[in-house]
Amino acid sequence: MLFNSGELFRGKILKRPSMVCKTPYVADVLLDNGSLTLAHTASLGCCGLCDKDSIVYMIKTNNPKNKCSYKVIISESSERNISQLIGIDPKNAENIVNSCLENNRFSWLKDIKEFQREKTYLNSRFDFCGIDNNNQEF
Repeated sequence: MLFNSGELFRGKILKRPSMVCKTPYVADVLLDNGSLTLAHTASLGCCGLCDKDSIVYMIKTNNPKNKCSYKVIISESSERNISQLIGIDPKNAENIVNSCLENNRFSWLKDIKEFQREKTYLNSRFDFCGIDNNNQEF
């Protein structure tokens, strides 16, 4: 397994930004069980995938300082009677790549000696950089 986000909770976005918390990163979500909650949305609408009336899947947050009980990580999209789940939390993509690097899952990057996340180089920030066993940088 490359990545496990934990138990998912399904809901429908009623309003973003929330009526309670006006930041564009928070939405009012109606859970499938009928309860209303605040959910953190890491991406700003994600091309309509995280806007009003979107069906989303969330994980519970465990930070007591956080106003949001949930974090949106997946959106359900239906077009031409085909339903698909689309990851909309950028940190999940980074976590999946991190797991792939740790477990040598990229055929073009075998034998990684070391790697770092979020490395600043000159005026840029790279999600990942590292060195393979042949001392080749990536």
